[in-house]
Amino acid sequence: MAKREKDPSYSSSICSPAVSSLSSTLQTLIMKYLPLFANGGGWVATDHNADNTTAILREWLKNVQNLYHDVEWRPMEDPQSYPEEMGPKHWPSSRFTHVMKLRQAALRAAREKWSDYILFLDTDNLLTNPETLNLLIAENKTLVAPMLESRFLYSNFWCGITPQAGGWGYYKRTLDYPLIREWKRTGCFAVPMIHSTFLIDLRKEASTKLMFYPPHQDYTWSFDDIMVFAFSSRQAGIQMFICNREHYGFLPMPLKSHQTLQEETENFVHMLIEAMIDRPPIEPSQYVSVPPKRPDKMGFDEVRNLFCCHRFAIHYVLLVAELPDVFLGV
Repeated sequence: MAKREKDPSYSSSICSPAVSSLSSTLQTLIMKYLPLFANGGGWVATDHNADNTTAILREWLKNVQNLYHDVEWRPMEDPQSYPEEMGPKHWPSSRFTHVMKLRQAALRAAREKWSDYILFLDTDNLLTNPETLNLLIAENKTLVAPMLESRFLYSNFWCGITPQAGGWGYYKRTLDYPLIREWKRTGCFAVPMIHSTFLIDLRKEASTKLMFYPPHQDYTWSFDDIMVFAFSSRQAGIQMFICNREHYGFLPMPLKSHQTLQEETENFVHMLIEAMIDRPPIEPSQYVSVPPKRPDKMGFDEVRNLFCCHRFAIHYVLLVAELPDVFLGV
């Protein structure tokens, strides 16, 4: 790569090109865990939303912009959906193309600013470890991802790819995957696929060959953004790595194309609950205003405190009735 003068304080860029439509409360929780990197640059894109995602992101960026070297903000209010989509979770080709172009634009912007690193971060991923960026940089890899947790074995990497013509294929189950995912083996491992959240070291000369769009001329498989980028990495001779030395954060389970935004919200709530087991509570961002909660009756006509007392008394009686005679003093 050619050398020229650059601002040495500008070290990283953040890209969030896949903002989903979630409730206001959940969006403020997400913004809490978008990392703040001193002297870094922010690149944030949002589009095709059916809620107030844009307003929430705008408020957050306004309140944190002084913490960044600079911020590039790319909102798009309309359209709210893709012409070919059959629902908010359906991904037609036009949606994959749009996301790939956004990520390519972010990568190009980082290169033009002579950034040292670029961290790609999907907005529904939670990085709960504040040292994630430093830890990834310390690995000294061209392309590396922190292993993210979910409610099940799902994560942001593959350990195997099925053999196909041309040496490329689809997801393949391997014995290594659960060992890494469940921390039975720890370290930083070479894998054929990482996605959702990952770091590129732009100081490495090989990184200049990486592209999200257009797909490599030899790529003939499924038109999917993560597969297209993984193929680009392979053609560039760059090995992908997944690291599980620490607990870095969480990502939600993927939904089916027919599922709704309400199901996506519930899916995200499940992830939040999982993230708080034996860990500190997930708090809303201090940089985004949280709408007041309206008390409700959870679908019941009436909910009274007296009901809770009765319920406790019933359980108490049942437990006492089942105790052995020795405990009852008989």
